[in-house]
Amino acid sequence: MGMRLAVVVVVLTSCVWPSATALAQVPFADGTYERWSAFFDAPSGALASRSTPLLPEWITVTHAGATAIVTFEPERRVVWRITYAPEGASHKRVLVDGVEVLEARYERDVRGYIARKRVTGLLVPAGLEYQYTTDVGGRVTRRTRTLPDGRIERVEVQWAGDGSATVATFVGDVERRADRLDASGRLLETTWSWESVVYGTSPRQVTREQHRLLYRRDRAGTLTRVLREVRGRRSRATPSARDSRIVAEDLRVISEGVMERSEARLLFGSPVTGVDRGRGAQRELSDSYADGCWMNETDILQYDATGLYTRGSAGCICGFCVEASQRYDAHDVFGTELHWTRGPWLRVDGELVITAEHELATPSGPRRADTLQVGDLVTGSDGASFAIRSIEHLDDTERLGRNVETTGGTFTVGRFVVVSEPYPMTCPAR
Repeated sequence: MGMRLAVVVVVLTSCVWPSATALAQVPFADGTYERWSAFFDAPSGALASRSTPLLPEWITVTHAGATAIVTFEPERRVVWRITYAPEGASHKRVLVDGVEVLEARYERDVRGYIARKRVTGLLVPAGLEYQYTTDVGGRVTRRTRTLPDGRIERVEVQWAGDGSATVATFVGDVERRADRLDASGRLLETTWSWESVVYGTSPRQVTREQHRLLYRRDRAGTLTRVLREVRGRRSRATPSARDSRIVAEDLRVISEGVMERSEARLLFGSPVTGVDRGRGAQRELSDSYADGCWMNETDILQYDATGLYTRGSAGCICGFCVEASQRYDAHDVFGTELHWTRGPWLRVDGELVITAEHELATPSGPRRADTLQVGDLVTGSDGASFAIRSIEHLDDTERLGRNVETTGGTFTVGRFVVVSEPYPMTCPAR
């Protein structure tokens, strides 16, 4: 998964102290729980047995002295070790297959409340830093960080009088995820929101849609069932069963770092193909929901070594290309593909015509063309970076496209460095 993981530890390493009562060593009981409540910084949803048929993943918690050990079941490959000082958590290690992949250190203000968190490790080579705002009782009300592309990610926590919370995660000004939790930190509802561009419209139109998981509980707070709403379709969430209604449009919903693999299994059901390859920091996780080929469409969800969503990709990638009429340059070509596709197509800086899903090289790593905005930096063919001046969404018409496969992984078109897309499967004839 490599360098892309620098931005995907939002959920797993969050630390939010609900009140001054958290200022104690290991302030919770050993046991089996539904999940770790990042916003309460404690396990939530105690389970009577060591498993639950309603969830694809749960946790067991034990402690040794001042260290809490959180093991993610049933695979037991991901383990957290959280060390507590008198004022609260001071140090956290995230291990995959016994290999430390993340380390978080907490900094507190003079009152002992969380003020800053610094995260380093194999999954975040550039490191991460979170800034916190707390209320008079020590509860976090805001957490922010700067993403590699310069956008600000912020989490806003609204605390109700009964101790319950509503938590919203924004990237820029767009809300990507919202959680409702009861006063014990148990999940009641999670909503993922996204915006889609309607191609071929003038002026440019954007639609906003949502997916939702609903956690139904009895009066004691015990989980009784989980429901899912996928673009308005409500049904029981059964992570072990396939949902034949899932289509490419359903998988376009997620931003990096705001969904875990276990949540995707609840929301979309069992994938057609699940891949778990490698160990430790090199572990690669992905799920494909296409039964066949969804040409040019996202069908694969990819996750980091801990199971946190990083990106979507297309298994049948016939639509990844630049317009064939454009001259390209590469010295290590071992294959080219020509095909007709409707795209969608973009024109960047008035010169590069490229499909929206195809990636361009940027100083922070490869980026899909449709995630770039005017002013973003891309890598030039001379090695220097330059800022994008314009992005035009072209009409939805069929164009002849070309992809160039190179041993170096890129080729150039004019000033632009384009990522060479591999072909993992055969695409059907058009």
